[in-house]
Amino acid sequence: MSDTSPVVVGIDGSAAALEAVRFAAAQASARRRSLVLVHAVGDGEPAEQRDRVLARARSVAEQTAPALDVRSELAAWDRAAVLAVAAADACLLVVGMAGKNDPPESAARSVALDLLARDVDCPLTVVRAGHRRHRALVVALVDGIGDDDVVAEGALLARSTGTPLVVDSLPAGSRSTDASLAAARRDFPDVEITDGSSSGLEHLLDRAEGTQALVVGLPTGFAHYDAPARVAVRRAPCPVVVVRTSIARSPDRPPRPLTLPTERSRS
Repeated sequence: MSDTSPVVVGIDGSAAALEAVRFAAAQASARRRSLVLVHAVGDGEPAEQRDRVLARARSVAEQTAPALDVRSELAAWDRAAVLAVAAADACLLVVGMAGKNDPPESAARSVALDLLARDVDCPLTVVRAGHRRHRALVVALVDGIGDDDVVAEGALLARSTGTPLVVDSLPAGSRSTDASLAAARRDFPDVEITDGSSSGLEHLLDRAEGTQALVVGLPTGFAHYDAPARVAVRRAPCPVVVVRTSIARSPDRPPRPLTLPTERSRS
């Protein structure tokens, strides 16, 4: 990831997607990055509808951060696949997800959950529609696997939102938490970072209402149904940032396409 890597956000015209655009635009502005709006065009989607989706998302982004450099990309392809490819050169991928009061089948069809099963190259943020953000706080959940990466992403997000970071750990977490906290305090001296209680995932989700975000790790290729990251995406009452924490990459993994199979529009 370079210093010019953009923030990428998936759009489809839904309320959840527009919430994702607001989140992504604020992050792009705070990190001094550009914003890329990615729309996977559905079969038979009229050009007029496609243009409305792009125009509305651009309007929300510009209202959120008026000076932001905003670009757009279109692709007639599977939505999760499009976003996974678009994230190859991104510093952050943001998607919306149906609200927690929507029927379970909405989550089952979620692009966010599909992305968890893919090897996305940057942190993934999942934003639900209708969040209340009344707690000035970012929470990072560590479990002894890739804690440095999770805490660092939490600190970056806390700095960009001007809020403290609380690092919580699962009961099975390792002693690496202290080292991760020390590294983050060294690298982010302007962020207030505190060590939370080892309360467990259930309790953490219960008290996460309204936080700026919950940051949680997910090892590559490890997206089984009860993985903490997957549970958090399905149930958390706040935006969830999923950080890939594994290092190994299979030598026989198919090469990633260099470009989107897409029609690109810029302005």
